[in-house]
Amino acid sequence: MAEENIKVKSKYYTTNNPQPETQPDWTQNDSTAPDYIKNRIGGYYTNYDATTITWDGDITGRDTINLDSYNLYKVSDIIIHEQDVIGAVITITDGQRSQEITLTSDDLTNDENLVMSDVFISCGKSGQFTTDLFGEEITFFVPSPGTYFPKLDNQYVKSILKPATTVLTQIPAELTTIKGGYDIQKKYYNNS
Repeated sequence: MAEENIKVKSKYYTTNNPQPETQPDWTQNDSTAPDYIKNRIGGYYTNYDATTITWDGDITGRDTINLDSYNLYKVSDIIIHEQDVIGAVITITDGQRSQEITLTSDDLTNDENLVMSDVFISCGKSGQFTTDLFGEEITFFVPSPGTYFPKLDNQYVKSILKPATTVLTQIPAELTTIKGGYDIQKKYYNNS
């Protein structure tokens, strides 16, 4: 059988040495995956899972956070972090009509164990918290870790939904300089 040469992107492959079947993937961050690209420059990708929490408005037997003007009820054991909800769609309903709002970082108060807005509180531990919510200092008690939605009369938060996302994190140029410059450990190299 005659050997056939195939030129692909300046590399020669033969029928005895075929082209690799796995296509390299710049978004792959698992270094054990066959499509992972080693030594890529410029940055790395971070995958964020989808955030989905829904509630039917039933308050029976739920842990409660009491704020001065309304209560929030524990709807999930999921602890939400800031990156989980920026860009998420919040649906507020009164049972007949619904309104959707999209959260931005300006809508959030973020603390080491607490992420909150005027439409939810998510906390990684129980206890008393004093925090600033849009210029007003508030103190409240969280009975158990999780995510809490408010309910006032018939109006309540029905859901927080955010699709999965992939974000590129740029590596600073001074850390990727090949000829001279500083490496991550801040050692100076002069390769002139």
